[in-house]
Amino acid sequence: MTEKIAELTINGYEVPGGNLLPYTKTRSDVHSSTSGRGETGVMNISYVRKGVRKLDIEIANITGEQYAKLDAALAQKPQTVTIRSMTGAAESFTAYNSDITENKKFEDGGGTQYYDVSFSLPEV
Repeated sequence: MTEKIAELTINGYEVPGGNLLPYTKTRSDVHSSTSGRGETGVMNISYVRKGVRKLDIEIANITGEQYAKLDAALAQKPQTVTIRSMTGAAESFTAYNSDITENKKFEDGGGTQYYDVSFSLPEV
């Protein structure tokens, strides 16, 4: 039997799957400061790192309690991030989060507060 892998886990905190909006994963190369076009117009690229991952995350309508757990996970630096890859396997990397944008959406009749939260997780 195959173990079910959460869509997104940060430092052991499993982001509620029903609240996680489709995220964007970017892979980019990091070039040295000596990279660029020379006088002849030829591009010279010196790679520092290739395929650096970055996730842009949006989480909708999480409760204040869920947000507190997410905030605690993001407070631990660096973060161990695990996502479910396109094949369904676990894909893990180490990251630091960007600034966290919090939007308080509403409070229900029982006093539970709900938030939308967004941030990025660039790989270290």
